[in-house]
Amino acid sequence: MKKRKLITAVALVVLVGVSVFSTLAYFTDKADKTNPFVVGNIDLELNEPTWDKYTDTKSPDYNPEYNVLVPNKQIAKDPIVTLKAKSEASYLFVKLENGLVDANQQSLVSFDIDTKSWLPLSEDPTIYVYSADGLTPAVISKADADQNFTFFTQIIVNSDAQTGLAGLGASAASIHVTAFAHQATIEGQTDAYSSVVVPAVLAALN
Repeated sequence: MKKRKLITAVALVVLVGVSVFSTLAYFTDKADKTNPFVVGNIDLELNEPTWDKYTDTKSPDYNPEYNVLVPNKQIAKDPIVTLKAKSEASYLFVKLENGLVDANQQSLVSFDIDTKSWLPLSEDPTIYVYSADGLTPAVISKADADQNFTFFTQIIVNSDAQTGLAGLGASAASIHVTAFAHQATIEGQTDAYSSVVVPAVLAALN
């Protein structure tokens, strides 16, 4: 009888021990953090408000004679490049393709490009880069508002352009302007403008 009681007592002790152990809880904690990123971008527009006003057939000011070329004529043409708000810091470029040339590829018109604001690239003089000082390419900083840059305001037909104008075909009588922006900050590049930006511009615009 004593032996049976002893065994029972031992068994109870073991059961109680298991029960106590199973209710133990360890202190734990966990922390995490989500890092939000915003994708940068460059948003660019090219508009010609005066030109569109007189050449758009849907405009109330449409003038069918507006873009007719005759010697000495001055024609308001105003390509304006807009770097939209929140665009990343950028270099700004414009390519001018002048189809108004004679049989010898001499231009029949001139443009009033502000040479203090737009510098032709030595690698391709039909491509201009924006400059704030007339000497070096400018980095246009990121801004909360749109930033506008006028390339030129008019074209002037040469006084001696009559013969050349007569030889122009309808498909060739055009001027094409293309705007292009490239981010200015490039990590790990000590001379990003020459080594990265200019080659990228030449590849994109040619």
